[in-house]
Formats: sequence, C-alpha cells, structure tokens
Amino acid sequence: MASLSETDLRAIRVFITVVDSHGLAAAQSELGMATSTISHHLSALEERLGTRLCQRGRGGFLLTPEGQKVYAAAQRLI
Repeated sequence: MASLSETDLRAIRVFITVVDSHGLAAAQSELGMATSTISHHLSALEERLGTRLCQRGRGGFLLTPEGQKVYAAAQRLI
C-alpha cells in the first residue's frame, strides 16, 4: 500500500470540498483558491489514482462512478 504525502492529503481535502460545494466555482471562496489551482489539485489526484474522478467544465460538475467511490473513502479517511 502506497503512503499518502502531504500533497496527496491536500488534494483529497480539495476534492472533498469541491464535491461538497457541487463544483469548482462554488468551492473557490471556501478554499481561498482560484479555480485553476483547484483544477490542478484535482488533476494531480486523478493522475495519482489513475482514474477520472469527475466531469468538470462548462457543462457543470458531475462525479464519475470512480469519483463516488473515492469520495466515500476520502470522507472516511479525513
């Protein structure tokens, strides 16, 4: 089992906040980050896990089935 770095934990916290806020734009004020920074954290987490966690963009925000599983596990972790 791979260990989690501080960077991984931060990305997980960002992911949880985005999901709880129902999107990147809505999470901006709570996180105090620009949407581009939030997107970077999500992309890094997706790369680390090797799966797409959510659909994001002009069409809105939607968790993938894998994202739903990761969200549930992340909530237990945090």
